[in-house]
Amino acid sequence: MPHIDVTRRHDLGLAGARLAAEEVADELSGHLALRTHWEGDTLIARGPGFNGHFHAAPDSVRVTVDLGLVLRPLRRSIRSEIDEYLDRYTEV
Repeated sequence: MPHIDVTRRHDLGLAGARLAAEEVADELSGHLALRTHWEGDTLIARGPGFNGHFHAAPDSVRVTVDLGLVLRPLRRSIRSEIDEYLDRYTEV
């Protein structure tokens, strides 16, 4: 079970969802040093203690994150950031 699991519905279509996933991952990369790549419609984001999947669908974006021991105490803060960024990029 992931430490963070967030889903946002949207009306952006698949291309918009992919863009939103990239934007959220880019925002997080600023301080988590993430490396990203696409596998189908899922953006994989990995960094020290961070293993995230940003799944883009035509009507939703789902973010699941497994955190290493060092980042687990920051789970609420990271979750809040993901919520904020998803709200920003999936607003209709």
